[in-house]
Amino acid sequence: MKKLDKPKQEDSIGKGIYESYQRRQLAKKPKRYRVRIDPLDKLFSEYIRRKSGGCCQRCGKDYGWKKLQCSHFFGRAKKSVRWDEDNAVAIDFGCHQYLGSHPLEHTEWFKEHLGEEAFNLLQARAREVGMPDKEAIKLYLKQKLEEIKGVCSNEP
Repeated sequence: MKKLDKPKQEDSIGKGIYESYQRRQLAKKPKRYRVRIDPLDKLFSEYIRRKSGGCCQRCGKDYGWKKLQCSHFFGRAKKSVRWDEDNAVAIDFGCHQYLGSHPLEHTEWFKEHLGEEAFNLLQARAREVGMPDKEAIKLYLKQKLEEIKGVCSNEP
């Protein structure tokens, strides 16, 4: 796509086009930093949400796995635990928003959910530097998803 030059106010095109250009420039949203979504992220998210049986792991309501969100305790930028099962839970939008805006409760809930020892081990793994073997994780997740889908054969 060819980038158009900025029209000049005194061009023969007219003042209306220049003002329209200015409005479009002001309406553009600023670019934000986003963590790239790897295809492995989608596989991991589906596994975590299906593993929950479709129920929010915080409030216990049944939403079906497709309506749940995969919530990470340590953000996806932490590569060492990005695809760690202990670092993610399946929760509904409301619970996800609540925990995200209440970090102390989020930490306490995760500690209670995992247990103190497992939580401490997760923290230690999060401090590790390096990238896990993505191909091995992919194979593991595919196998686990097939097992879950086999148990729930009426789901797509």
